[in-house]
Amino acid sequence: MKPGDLFEWAYNVDGSVVLRNEHTWSSVMKQWVPIGGIHLLIALADGILTWLPLGALDKGLLHMREDDTRRSHENAFLSKKVAPRARR
Repeated sequence: MKPGDLFEWAYNVDGSVVLRNEHTWSSVMKQWVPIGGIHLLIALADGILTWLPLGALDKGLLHMREDDTRRSHENAFLSKKVAPRARR
């Protein structure tokens, strides 16, 4: 992926797209950030992704390390891993 690409988050286990209200922990921002829906990649440098969540523009730019892969669902922590993938 490169800046300007649209992407979505998917579960590593089966490749399915994450749920709409899904969040993941950002060790860069030190908070849970939304990963459901379509996102615009702004930058990918030094292992840190910067993106704009198109379904939650009020959240502004989000940042996380590529290895921040754990997710939560409705505030219940689960250990399924997620990864960004180019929008199909």
